Amino acid sequence: MMASGKNGGAGTQMSDREPTEIEALLPFHAAGTLGLHDTRRVDAALASDPDLARQYKAIQDEYAETILLNESLGAPSVRAMQKLSAAIDAEPARRVSAISNLVFRLGGFFSTLSARTLALSAIVGAVALLLQAGVIGAILVKDQGASYQTASLSMNEPVTRNLGAGRPPRALLRYSTEYGSRPWTKGKLQKSSPT
Repeated sequence: MMASGKNGGAGTQMSDREPTEIEALLPFHAAGTLGLHDTRRVDAALASDPDLARQYKAIQDEYAETILLNESLGAPSVRAMQKLSAAIDAEPARRVSAISNLVFRLGGFFSTLSARTLALSAIVGAVALLLQAGVIGAILVKDQGASYQTASLSMNEPVTRNLGAGRPPRALLRYSTEYGSRPWTKGKLQKSSPT
């Protein structure tokens, strides 16, 4: 973008201001990639603003030079293309694994299905998945009585297998307070009779 000098002429320094919306559209207009509405807006602005028309002419010249430069680079030589083809042909054939073969076959099978059949099978699969999740959830909720369990002895069930009728054997231990408040260090164990 050209900035105008102090005396009103066109200067050669770049302006520090941001480009306007129309100025930002100029490169796209030169390339011919704007829509009809934006093309009309840019054409109207170019007709009314001579500075903008000069900027557009500079952009067109730069665009043409870029195209000429790219065309002057030329295409690769025929020898380079033959060398590339020979290198590709010389590579050993890749062995197809069983998994990739299976994926390829499944892809081929599903590509033969119509869109309607594929959609219906996806719906059936989703319903089956939701039904399975519901059944598993119902089983888990049904089997779980309480939300927590303690690791304590239940007095209703025997501790060991009861081979005979009657109460199962139990051992009750009591610490002697004779040696202080920490019975696990020096305390004596005393057997107490079951109640």
